[in-house]
Amino acid sequence: CGGDFEYHRNTRSDSDPWSFASVQRLLSGERDGVIRVSNVGPGSLLFFNGRHSLHRVVPVVGPRPRINAILTYETLPGQKLNATSLRTFFGRTLEPEVHGSGRN
Repeated sequence: CGGDFEYHRNTRSDSDPWSFASVQRLLSGERDGVIRVSNVGPGSLLFFNGRHSLHRVVPVVGPRPRINAILTYETLPGQKLNATSLRTFFGRTLEPEVHGSGRN
């Protein structure tokens, strides 16, 4: 159960990249404009503008895990995720963490 994908289309924009007021309303529980994608079957592929659209997956409940692949695209070759993004998406970084050093 769970695992539905929710997003709010164009929460942010190039002219208002942080959109604090809109994000605050959504985080406070306002649901206007929130789109929920339910019943997405195995092998489904969903494209959306994640940079500008606040998004989440509702919690998964039960014994069956949810597997997620995240594709990103860069305009320059050789770009890599930073340590914060690696930790957020995959729960770890490529290098051992050094606590208290400000690294990673």
